[in-house]
Amino acid sequence: MTRKFIRALLVCLSIFNACDTFADPPEGTGNWKLVFEENFNCTRDELFETWVSAYGSVGHILSGRFPENVEVKNGIMSLRNRKEKRGTQEWTSGGIVDRKPKKKTSKSPEK
Repeated sequence: MTRKFIRALLVCLSIFNACDTFADPPEGTGNWKLVFEENFNCTRDELFETWVSAYGSVGHILSGRFPENVEVKNGIMSLRNRKEKRGTQEWTSGGIVDRKPKKKTSKSPEK
């Protein structure tokens, strides 16, 4: 992959992180049941009581993940992408995973 492509991809991901990504169920699909919700109404320190920060560089991911790139403000969790070399990566980003793995569920119509 070229550096221009990687940069463009990271810019697109940054823009996506900054946008609201809420959607209503498609019309005509019946009743929907919410099965997961996270409002991030917490401080940054409280966030890491429930979530774990992804950390470090992994070969197949184009940026290193570091906790200082995770921000919480006014109920919105943001993952920041930064052009900074750390380890083997030219970029850093943030990432979180749930401390308590749950069975896989999705937003689906009630039956």
